[in-house]
Amino acid sequence: MLAEERKRRIVELLNQQGVVRVTDLSQEMDVAEATIRHDLSDLQDLGLAVRIHGGAKQPNVSGHKMTLDENLEKCKEERRSIGECGYKMIKRNDTIFLDSSATVLEVARCLSMNPIEGLTILTTSFPIFQVLSEVEEYALIFVGGQYNRRLKSTSGYFAQKTLELVHVDKAFIGVSGIDASGFSGPYEEETNIKHLSIVNSDAQYVLADHTKFFKSYLYRFAVPSEVKYLIT
Repeated sequence: MLAEERKRRIVELLNQQGVVRVTDLSQEMDVAEATIRHDLSDLQDLGLAVRIHGGAKQPNVSGHKMTLDENLEKCKEERRSIGECGYKMIKRNDTIFLDSSATVLEVARCLSMNPIEGLTILTTSFPIFQVLSEVEEYALIFVGGQYNRRLKSTSGYFAQKTLELVHVDKAFIGVSGIDASGFSGPYEEETNIKHLSIVNSDAQYVLADHTKFFKSYLYRFAVPSEVKYLIT
């Protein structure tokens, strides 16, 4: 197993378990304990692990999966500023995708208060749909699928099939974790939607406040080279 594969596996185990042991990792990956210790030191330098006696623990990441309402209470001023910056990236007659994150909701609020002519907007977010539903300037498309009450959004098979059929100029995407390996989140079906929106867009905008950096979650939806812009 290559060093990067080992480190990725270690991060996955930290996300799942919170704590890993050098002896267990050495046996699983069939390498010397000294090699694992070196890997853990590298991950600590990247902010992805914290060394403890005999192993490592997960850094600054709660096992609690936040709901949309909980996220709306965090970093309000930062999210508002990021949303305003994202709004300025949108031009007349663009076709855009807005995902279901709390920060992307701020982009939608800007679009509601200051409409841009000729936009076609796709979203999986019910709150974003509500915010934009009365704006006559927009062709608004709500992407159907299985409804997630915690996140107030759609995902799953039907949502994915819809997004596979469309291509947008710009995709605006929220994120839970950003590290050297890319962008990740705690919900598999939500990260599948984020990945599809990245693949099927000309320009990708990831929106993230400072609390999202140096964190890694189980489901990675993009590597750094797949995302054109990061607004923070």
